[in-house]
Amino acid sequence: PQDIKQSSLDDSLITWVDKQLDHKYFQAVSCLSFNDKQNQKEGGKLKIVYTPLHGAGATLIPGLLKQKGFTNLKWVEEQRYPDGNFPTVNSPNPEEDEALELGKKTLESKNADILIATDPDSDRLAVVVKHENESIKLDGNESATIMAHYILSSLSEQNSLPNNGTIIKSLVTTSLIELISKDFGVNCLNVLTGFKYIGQKMTQWEKSKEQHFLFGAEESYGYLLGQHIRDKDAVICAALIAEIALSNKLKDRTLVDYLHDLYRKYGLHVNKLYNLKLESGQTGLAQKDQIMEKLRLSPPLAIGGKKLLKFYD
Repeated sequence: PQDIKQSSLDDSLITWVDKQLDHKYFQAVSCLSFNDKQNQKEGGKLKIVYTPLHGAGATLIPGLLKQKGFTNLKWVEEQRYPDGNFPTVNSPNPEEDEALELGKKTLESKNADILIATDPDSDRLAVVVKHENESIKLDGNESATIMAHYILSSLSEQNSLPNNGTIIKSLVTTSLIELISKDFGVNCLNVLTGFKYIGQKMTQWEKSKEQHFLFGAEESYGYLLGQHIRDKDAVICAALIAEIALSNKLKDRTLVDYLHDLYRKYGLHVNKLYNLKLESGQTGLAQKDQIMEKLRLSPPLAIGGKKLLKFYD
């Protein structure tokens, strides 16, 4: 560490930014809603609890929600302010149930409709739904499915679906999104894991006009609506999930009801993530190579009693 060059904060290489950058962001995403009139008129009826998990989302998300009509917002007070020690959680990762425990308690004590949680740099988003007096956490696949369907159905109702519209998702994200995309006549492109691959395609299409980007998703709680950046963005997607929750609440429904309707129409899709922990260093690399070699040389003949029809590497 002592080899790293340090400078004072007035160094010419350091550029200070002010609220003007926030205003530019708000301006860039101001048009990214599908029922702004309803949001502005009825948004206060949706009871939202929000936690930035001691991170940067606190500086933008409440302001954007308010701008879009969602004024009924309560904080998870213990996690409201930035703190790099993250004192209330073992890990500030919204994918982990433990990180959302305080949020769930606030959701229940405030009798709110949804809990929105963002990770410290506010690019990933978790949602917990109050459904039939139970707090139900949506996983990354479920949230992505809900957003993708809502976007496509809204554009379809408004006769605004582009002919070359495309949703991009990572290979490991639910195939339900492919079925939904096909139903609406839009493309669904699979890319390798990592939002940089989604951003790469966006930049490519911006120049070639080959496809029109509609939505990007990966199961690890990363989503993007709009083309203002080349990364996942929990800020605009917090507003999107609030809009979907509101539209359902006005019909006495929840996001879980919405999801179940999609299962009824397209077929039940259930996903579970397993983390395989290997040893560190060369030992772990050797373990990985052995596993991959075994899969390639002798792939399973059946899975869950069902004969394997195709093997794709």
